[in-house]
Amino acid sequence: MRVREVLDQMSAYKFDKARFFAECEAVYKTYPTDVSAMEDILNRRLAAQPDASSMRKKVWVYEVAAAHAAVHIFPASPFYAELDTGRERNSITTSFPPQPGLHCWLMKQYPAFTESFLSWREHYEAHGVLNGCMFMDASHHYANCETVVEKGFAGIQAETRARLKASDLSAHERDFLTCMDEVCEQVCRIADRFAQQAARMAALPEYAGDEQNLRRIAQTACRIPRQPAQTFYEALCAIWFTREICNALDGFGFAVIGHIDRLLGPFYTRDVKAGRLTPEEAQEMVDCFVSMTDARWDLSQELPGGTNADLVIGGCDRDGSIVCNDVTTMVINSFRKYRFANPKLQCRISARHPAAYFKQVGELAALGLNVLSVFNDDVIIRANEAQGKKPEDCRLYLAGGCQEILVDHEVNSRAYTYLNLVQMLNGSLFPERWNEVFARDGFRFESACEAEDFETFYRIVMRNYQREIDFLAARYSKFGSNWKTINPSLLLSATHPSCIRKAKDVSEGGAEYNTDSFAVSGTGTVIDSLLAIRQAVYLDKIVTMDGLRRALQENFEKNITDLPHAVQSDSYGSAFARLASGQVDILCTYADARRDYEDEWIGEYGMTNSIWDDTAVVGVTPAIYNDTISVSKTSPIMDDDFKAALSEAFINIGNTEEGKEVIAIYSHNGYLPAQSSDYDSERAAQEMIQSLNSAG
Repeated sequence: MRVREVLDQMSAYKFDKARFFAECEAVYKTYPTDVSAMEDILNRRLAAQPDASSMRKKVWVYEVAAAHAAVHIFPASPFYAELDTGRERNSITTSFPPQPGLHCWLMKQYPAFTESFLSWREHYEAHGVLNGCMFMDASHHYANCETVVEKGFAGIQAETRARLKASDLSAHERDFLTCMDEVCEQVCRIADRFAQQAARMAALPEYAGDEQNLRRIAQTACRIPRQPAQTFYEALCAIWFTREICNALDGFGFAVIGHIDRLLGPFYTRDVKAGRLTPEEAQEMVDCFVSMTDARWDLSQELPGGTNADLVIGGCDRDGSIVCNDVTTMVINSFRKYRFANPKLQCRISARHPAAYFKQVGELAALGLNVLSVFNDDVIIRANEAQGKKPEDCRLYLAGGCQEILVDHEVNSRAYTYLNLVQMLNGSLFPERWNEVFARDGFRFESACEAEDFETFYRIVMRNYQREIDFLAARYSKFGSNWKTINPSLLLSATHPSCIRKAKDVSEGGAEYNTDSFAVSGTGTVIDSLLAIRQAVYLDKIVTMDGLRRALQENFEKNITDLPHAVQSDSYGSAFARLASGQVDILCTYADARRDYEDEWIGEYGMTNSIWDDTAVVGVTPAIYNDTISVSKTSPIMDDDFKAALSEAFINIGNTEEGKEVIAIYSHNGYLPAQSSDYDSERAAQEMIQSLNSAG
């Protein structure tokens, strides 16, 4: 009986979320595991061949992992890819500075580079110029799973070997292609090990209820990802396996899972028509597929850079025809049913999409899930075409974990690094300070403070922005040139056909589109600031540029005693009465006071509109402590033991549901130990009030 016939006869898959998540937790709670034995093998190889190319050294990592890394199969899932390479559980992002695990072994061989870059970065991060900066992007890549789905690694190897027959290749190019071919072979060996492990498990009595699923994995992993996918299930396996092995071994984070409904739609249609698949079973597989990032992540841990994994749905295909099919609905159904915290769901829309799709996306948004992003094809595709990219590639754009756009066959090597635009504006206003910060690199800001009109001021500011960005780009380009040495990305390169054609790794510009970009923060603040400067300094002339600079340097340090007409009220009620009658313009009170005086605003104070319509919050002070449980300093029974017991009793009240019901009358949730310094701000406030009274 042929393999396909066996698979067709297997029972339908059913997703059991609770069981699957429990299986994942049992494995992932042990991460990171000790992989020092495998690292020792790599270290011995390095000692024996110190002059080997970086490409060759990266092959070693894949060889050792294929031979020795533990493979984990979760019986409740039909997918396979969990290779234990010693990485951390929450490890979809940052790999630099080098993190635990085999994927960073090669990086660890270059400590001098790591130290030099970190020293440079820490200086500018300390001054708020940069945030999250990496010498190259650490998390937003896309392993082009579509290539693997269509060709399999055997097809990629065939193309690579054909390219190796060319006579015009340099030694370096030949080394790259040879090493990439070998990495593809090791990836297939890893898949074979999953097949072997699944077959062993299927024969064990403890997996008696899972033998059908385990046999499905055993028979599929022999083919996928070596051969092209032929079915819906195989396509899902190829996508997940490629991405996860890249995450485990290529030394970066591969946030983007892929344009899932476009890739899977044709497989689904063929399988349903052929009777190999039912819509119900497809939904169950999609449910499990979508859940896998969520199952891995431990949200109680400090995240190294955010979860970042994302799925893309909707949009259009290479020819521009809209994508909106049964798989689109299945993905949305998964999020509606299980409310996953991961992955992010990135919905591409256009004016041509049906109303039903907009309704589905809107209903998902209404659930309040913090995973949804919406992208406008009609704008984004046109914008990328304007950059000279091929229309057919622009139509297949994806979005990374931080919403940055990647067109088809594009590698963005800088999306992780954020520039603080506000500090860059400060460089134009305070060049004397910021030129000191940048003195180590010889960059200087031009002062905008002497500009006689806003147009001149604006030109200088924009010129500084351009010069600073050019400076930072040059520095990053210099650091980024080390990528090909400390971590060539052979598996990622294998998924990009252009790398074979160019005979270049992605670290050397082998992708079709090799993009350098910065993320920015503070855009809105800069726009508001420029508008304020234009209005206050140059149009209304209510302050000079020198006066503005002084105010900024002093951080606008004013308090209520600096107001010429401050009035003290004797109660909250009289304070609100004065506000309602127009005797005062601003009222200082507690956060929920408006709610408490909502009825009096109309009933007692005679206002027509509600308090919510007539008043607004103009500022919020730092948090202050609320009511206290206080004891006498002079009482003879208030010894230290009694005070400790009393304190513990009240704290315990807030730790039980019954106790919380008792103290709810005071709107209290619980109690914490206090010290005298907690009320320093209250003492300062009382001194301010006393000074106001004495002045009156």
